[in-house]
Amino acid sequence: MRSLRLPERFAGTRPEADALREELMARLGCRVLVRPWEDGGGIRICGQIYNRPAEDERLSRGLRSLPDGR
Repeated sequence: MRSLRLPERFAGTRPEADALREELMARLGCRVLVRPWEDGGGIRICGQIYNRPAEDERLSRGLRSLPDGR
């Protein structure tokens, strides 16, 4: 399990965090926990034995693309 801070403009409020969580699920097929924080939210990811490396890569690529405009 890993918790990471997001850039300042992401998930500053509960509605923004919920929207980002739903977007990640819709765009990437990844289920993650997104928590709001004033200066940029946080994301918690949890790998399981049944996760494949390709799924981790898909999430990583998808998260990197967020600052470039969703």
